[in-house]
Amino acid sequence: MISGTHSQRSEIKRHAWLSLYLSAALLAGTATVARAAAILADAQMSGVSLGLGNYKYTLTLENTAASTSEIGMFWFAWEAGQADFLASEPTSIQTPPGWIAVVEGGDAGDGYSIQFVTYTTPLNPGSSVTFTFNSGDSPSVMASPASLYPQYPTLTSQVYSRHVASGLQQVFVVKLAPADLGKLGAKTVGSDVVLTWQPGTNVVLQQASTMNPGHWNTVPGTVGVGTYTVTNAVGSSCAFYRLAGR
Repeated sequence: MISGTHSQRSEIKRHAWLSLYLSAALLAGTATVARAAAILADAQMSGVSLGLGNYKYTLTLENTAASTSEIGMFWFAWEAGQADFLASEPTSIQTPPGWIAVVEGGDAGDGYSIQFVTYTTPLNPGSSVTFTFNSGDSPSVMASPASLYPQYPTLTSQVYSRHVASGLQQVFVVKLAPADLGKLGAKTVGSDVVLTWQPGTNVVLQQASTMNPGHWNTVPGTVGVGTYTVTNAVGSSCAFYRLAGR
């Protein structure tokens, strides 16, 4: 029970409400600080062989919906204060409108990296952007520790909220996904086996008599062909088929 005069009781109540309001404001302020601006990005890439030891990679950066900041720079295969992680210099880099790419590194004892930057079209939360480039590094090399800095995954990368290496930032490792080579179908037509597929870029049909990884051979004349008829009669020697990047 609150004693005292009416004015004293009113003053006590006013202070109580003021204290409650300040406490609520403080909690709200704490919640705001806890949700301070941050980048929560992710990226994945896949590669297909171009032949002669060259590969084409498709690299997609996503600024997730959970982010509270845009992205102005994506530095691929690099971490601030550390090094450039690619073993080979990337070439034939393609960027979407509003983005540019600069290859960094290449000094003695250092690897390479790609700095993707935009001055006009920052990547907003909930959006993604895709780049492509060619490299002499195979997917197995990309998935391994950096050759010159084995304490780091080769695909270690960094994003920044601005178009320079400052401001909000995040370090993460790009995920390497298998290339989408299409779906191979098979059916019998008379004494033949007909294989059909919707070929992607640089996809070939391969054949083997066993499932041994080292015994797959490209079937001649199947590069970029959507339908191929295998001349082996049904019931003859066993054969395995698959689609592969070249």
